[in-house]
Amino acid sequence: MNKIGRRSTTLLVLATLVTSLAVYAGGIVKQAVDAAHWILKQSTTYSEKENYSKVIPHVLLGYDANGDTLQGIAMRSFKTYERVTALIALKRQDDQIVIDVVDIPDIGVIKDIGKQLKVLDALKGVSGTVVQDASGKRIPIDGVTGATRYQKRISLYLDKMAEALLQEMKQDPGWSRKPVKKQ
Repeated sequence: MNKIGRRSTTLLVLATLVTSLAVYAGGIVKQAVDAAHWILKQSTTYSEKENYSKVIPHVLLGYDANGDTLQGIAMRSFKTYERVTALIALKRQDDQIVIDVVDIPDIGVIKDIGKQLKVLDALKGVSGTVVQDASGKRIPIDGVTGATRYQKRISLYLDKMAEALLQEMKQDPGWSRKPVKKQ
């Protein structure tokens, strides 16, 4: 192979690696999408929006038999010790909206168990938290007291995702709906 051929091959390999890393870095892992679809089993139909925003790339909404929004799920990738994916699911409960599930489905990418526990500590006690009361007032997720900088960042991400979900759950965004697969 001549010098130009080797250089072209090298550039092609480099471009492929950069593209792969960019897709992985900004993407949502399959475990998170699978978890979201499992959570939606409570709904009759759902809609989803990939590339929802620069900050929140993936949002799903679940609807009851009357077409009212029952659930909202948001996912985003972010960097702690390693790049991981956070998932938050909200649900209507009586006249309030509460956090149903909060998870980091790909926590295993952080190899150090101690670091995994520090990241997961940010999720403790968040499930069941009211994020919108019966009067419609939004209640922020407070994870600042006694938290590490990673935990504060995770709480902020969860709060921003919850805020976006509340907005979408309040009004129908008009995304196409699909039946939820009952397995």
